[in-house]
Amino acid sequence: MKRCYLLVFLVLVGTACGAGIIWAAQPVPDCTLKDGKVEKDIRTVARRLQGNEYCQFRQYVTIDDIDGDGKDDFVVMFTVEGVHGSMNHFLRFVLVYLSSRADAQPMQIQVGERGKRSASRFLRLERNEITVEDDVWQEGDALCCPSGKGQSVYEIKDGKIVKTLENQD
Repeated sequence: MKRCYLLVFLVLVGTACGAGIIWAAQPVPDCTLKDGKVEKDIRTVARRLQGNEYCQFRQYVTIDDIDGDGKDDFVVMFTVEGVHGSMNHFLRFVLVYLSSRADAQPMQIQVGERGKRSASRFLRLERNEITVEDDVWQEGDALCCPSGKGQSVYEIKDGKIVKTLENQD
């Protein structure tokens, strides 16, 4: 008799939640890129940190010429969650693929960490410079909810990307 009650409960919950049972069974959408190199580079970072990356939260920029060679470059911002087995910790990264360095490894830089400061979106990509808007955790902010905003600037110098400016609104 207990099994019957459980089945009725699940059917009622599924109906009350707009067929939530069917929705929960749907696979996660595949939003990976056809470019296997980018996917491999992101997976490498996630594995090194023992975390997971969810491609539906990535940001891409492909229409800017950062290195000044007249060809568009590719920049991706992504997040690795569950770093080193934690449940809620995340780190955010940017990978820069320059057309002038097509055979080289992408330039990589960490642009965020939960509870501190984290890039939320690209603002500008100019010659050898990337500007991002940051979410900034203020004293007393819960880990879910940074209340501050800021900007960070990253420059490409000597084949590396480095942070050169950080400010807060």
